Amino acid sequence: MIFQEKTNNHSVANTKPIKSFGLNVILAGFLFCAVSLSAHAQTESEANNAIIEAQSLWDESIAAGHEWNTIKPLVAQAKQAFRAKDFATAISLAKEASAQSKEALVQAEYEKTNWVNNLPK
Repeated sequence: MIFQEKTNNHSVANTKPIKSFGLNVILAGFLFCAVSLSAHAQTESEANNAIIEAQSLWDESIAAGHEWNTIKPLVAQAKQAFRAKDFATAISLAKEASAQSKEALVQAEYEKTNWVNNLPK
């Protein structure tokens, strides 16, 4: 918006509001970029951490002798999504792999303590 002011019967445009508006738009753009990059880095970090946790829990389930055949593909797909920079998908897949690994560990513990109950009578 340009404001008109009269000086000596001449119309002169006051450009100060436009200059400050333009500066505000530029500053807002820089702020948006900084926030976006920060969120991207945080999401990338979260995805990496989720994959590391999923891999660790999967390794534990293997060591316990209760590796479920659904976990390996989930971890592989999470790593593939991470390489493709699809961090939200990577996080989701890694969390599912972690959840399944935890359930496999619960199953391993249950069978370890209750195997006697499964013997024929």
